[in-house]
Amino acid sequence: MGPMSPDPIQGVPTEAAEVPAIPCAGCSIPLPAGQGRVQPDGRTLCESCHHRRHRQRVCAACGAAVPRKDCHRNRNGEYICRSCQASGVKRTLRGTVRRKARPLALRILNALVLVALGLLAVRFVMSALRQWDTPVAPAHLDR
Repeated sequence: MGPMSPDPIQGVPTEAAEVPAIPCAGCSIPLPAGQGRVQPDGRTLCESCHHRRHRQRVCAACGAAVPRKDCHRNRNGEYICRSCQASGVKRTLRGTVRRKARPLALRILNALVLVALGLLAVRFVMSALRQWDTPVAPAHLDR
């Protein structure tokens, strides 16, 4: 074998197969293989679209994705877009229920615990009074 011939053990060097570029689902820019962020729904986004998606908020009333500067966060922690605010939406029933249901459940639980403790206290007092009023057995009077 001559000095220019390829080594039979290593084989002939081959070029890597071309992997097709995947377009970004947000802006349609072709992404090279191995780049981009795969979303839970299977779409692939470039870095800027991925971060742009995180800067957007979802309107609680209409469900539209809007930039943070074009929406308002109400006292229930919901984001309401400007168009929904203009139509008169201030809050949704879901947010109000979510905000009020948790304290209500805790109040009910606290009330049940206090009633149970009160009943146990009344029972303890009644049994103590009953024991205190019982006469002493005659066998003990002889001593």
